[in-house]
Amino acid sequence: MTSVTTMQPSGTSGGQPMILLLLKLRTFIALIAVFAFFSFAAPNFLSTANFVIMSKHVALNAFLAIGMTFVIITGGIDLSVGSIVGLCGMVAGYLILNGVDLGIGYSLYFNIFEIILITLAVGVFVGAINGVLITRLNVAPFIATLGTLYVARGLALLSSDGATFPNLVGKEAYGSTGFDMLGTGSFLGIPVSIWLLIAVGLIAAYIAGRTPLGRHIYAVGGNEKAAALSGVKVNRVKMFVYMFSGFCAAIVGLVISSQLVASHPATGETFELNAIAAAVLGGTSMSGGRGRIGGTIVGAFVIGVLSDGLVMMGVSSFWQTVIKGLVIIAAVVVDQAQQKLQAVWHYSSRPRQLEENFMKKGALIGCGFFAQNHMHAWADVDGAAIIALCDRDDKRLKETAERFGVERTYSDAGELMKSEELDFVDIATTVQTHRPLVELAARSNVHIICQKPFADTLADARAMVDATAAAGVTLMVHENFRWQSAIRAAKAEIEKGSIGTPFWGRVSFRSAYDVYASQPYLATDDRFIIQDLGIHILDIARFLFGDARTISASTKRVNPAIKAEDVATMMLVHESGVTSVVDCSYASRLSRESFPESLLEVDGSEGTLRLMPDYRLVLHNASGTRELDVSPPLLSWAERPWHNIQESVYNIQRHFIDCLNAASTPETSGMDNLKTLELVEAAYLSATGNSRTIILDSA
Repeated sequence: MTSVTTMQPSGTSGGQPMILLLLKLRTFIALIAVFAFFSFAAPNFLSTANFVIMSKHVALNAFLAIGMTFVIITGGIDLSVGSIVGLCGMVAGYLILNGVDLGIGYSLYFNIFEIILITLAVGVFVGAINGVLITRLNVAPFIATLGTLYVARGLALLSSDGATFPNLVGKEAYGSTGFDMLGTGSFLGIPVSIWLLIAVGLIAAYIAGRTPLGRHIYAVGGNEKAAALSGVKVNRVKMFVYMFSGFCAAIVGLVISSQLVASHPATGETFELNAIAAAVLGGTSMSGGRGRIGGTIVGAFVIGVLSDGLVMMGVSSFWQTVIKGLVIIAAVVVDQAQQKLQAVWHYSSRPRQLEENFMKKGALIGCGFFAQNHMHAWADVDGAAIIALCDRDDKRLKETAERFGVERTYSDAGELMKSEELDFVDIATTVQTHRPLVELAARSNVHIICQKPFADTLADARAMVDATAAAGVTLMVHENFRWQSAIRAAKAEIEKGSIGTPFWGRVSFRSAYDVYASQPYLATDDRFIIQDLGIHILDIARFLFGDARTISASTKRVNPAIKAEDVATMMLVHESGVTSVVDCSYASRLSRESFPESLLEVDGSEGTLRLMPDYRLVLHNASGTRELDVSPPLLSWAERPWHNIQESVYNIQRHFIDCLNAASTPETSGMDNLKTLELVEAAYLSATGNSRTIILDSA
């Protein structure tokens, strides 16, 4: 009888080390800790009056921190928010007391609602100036907002020659009374400022989590260049976050002036520090790409409780500033520690079954850029573990080993095979090395998953297939485009009969993405678009419509700086009776860049299917039109817009392990990939022969 034991490291909860869980909950723990401390250390801390005052203070910082969170997620910073608070308070005070002098002996006065709208507009305008400086003039965010910090503060001082605007009660005749309601009023016993915070917080959370704009904010912070190449209007996103930050600061300026029924030009000094501290403490990464509005609000509570508690204990304002600075530093250090620990734990310390016959032990050969996605995906695949790494680049090998907690490393693949008892190898190296590595693994009786493109030539591909077949080991090609969830969803609808029997299809990948920047050799190769990209799009066509009987192709070189073709259009007649068009381009400058998405059109006997940009799957038949959101999940280690590709890496590796366990043939086996490679060769043959139709030998 075989038993399977599940190992759970000591000090874990739900498969995670307790320290990692504590780090994730650090903001809540900090809030509980400071609350408990001041409950004992500060007199009257738990009084109702103090709670009301503290909640108002928290609201002020939370407004600023919400706007700051959006800015920091994009990789920026806004040092001007404190000065915008002061300026907007002075604008409101000036308008209530003096109106606007028209220069003809008359002044124009506004009612209170108009004054509030004008003040908010001023905050948005200053934020827009920040945005223009950063996006149009390429001024670093730190410098741009530092400059507007001084300008806004100077304008606030000039508006009253440094004096205070007192008694902002307004005049009934002008409809400007009631200003104090913002700061001192309440509804259902809750201060108006808290209701405003709830409204702004919900709106911000909705934008961040439920809208394309929110996804674009995270995409810009995660990888600005990739976001731009994917069609994200990066400058517009940055303009929005700085304008929204200015809007939030204007709210604070209004609320403070309302509370005091007076405006002072120095209001808001150092407020930016509190906002940054709250955002970072709430989990927003200073390097961009990560952060949550809910976490920021909790962080604002921590800062608010800390500030009020220190005041009640009689700690000087100077020491308060020191302590807040230390909080920011500590929050960043803890965040970095959490990310590093989570990466290591995610791979090496998750619960693993120790039964040797069940757990497949593998090695990764090649630790380059894309191989990092392989490692993250292996960490999520149940029943598999990467126990060793191999790469000829010592620096790259060491960095990957440390990142994922893999102890055994090799610089020679032969030594790896001799020293380790492996079930499989994941070959993620350059195409020229695939054949010797595959044949080495076959001789060692080790199963293989090999990165795409599989081979330079059909002869090499056939040799690898023959070698693994003779050795009786599994060979799978990492042909992951067909494993993208949107493509799988389209296939499922076709198989369900949602559009009847398909008779025509189109698979398209058109972009102006600059592939040459990161892969300059593509500009000098004798072959490019079909061999590098078209092979994946052809594989999707085979996946959707079956094997092809004939193919014709035409190619074109649009970019004069490259050697080979960058545009290709191919027509296939499939054994299923479907005629498909496969087109790919790296020379198409579209108004809406959809990189790295593959788009589909399929016509059937009873309807049509369209896979549109943003992963919208549109189905139309006699019952009507349905639109499905087939967006890929954002895995914990993935980043937009690459998440569709990263998720497909996990899907294909999971399938590989499932096949090893079931002793079945992988969907994209070496033998299957030969058919796609044959299509590539036939397409080039057709393109060089005036697009003549090529009848495939395998048909």
